[in-house]
Amino acid sequence: MCDAEAGELTDAGAEVVIGSIASAALYNSSSVLDELMDAQADVGRHEEQLSRRDAALRKALSEGIAVREIAERTGLSRRRVYQIRDGRR
Repeated sequence: MCDAEAGELTDAGAEVVIGSIASAALYNSSSVLDELMDAQADVGRHEEQLSRRDAALRKALSEGIAVREIAERTGLSRRRVYQIRDGRR
């Protein structure tokens, strides 16, 4: 794999090194893609939770609960409650 006299890699040695680098790059790409897919799944779960919250908020409003009370209990601003109510979230 190495020509000791010339102090250089042989063609076979170069192929091994290139193959190793390609394998490492493929592994790293796969790892990054796995991380991206996990992050995307988190976003999906977050969106589902927001949708549930928004539906519950609209239901509370429809049952006559005051915007001020909803804002206080959820930690949302009154402005945000109105935005959700109006579908501007």
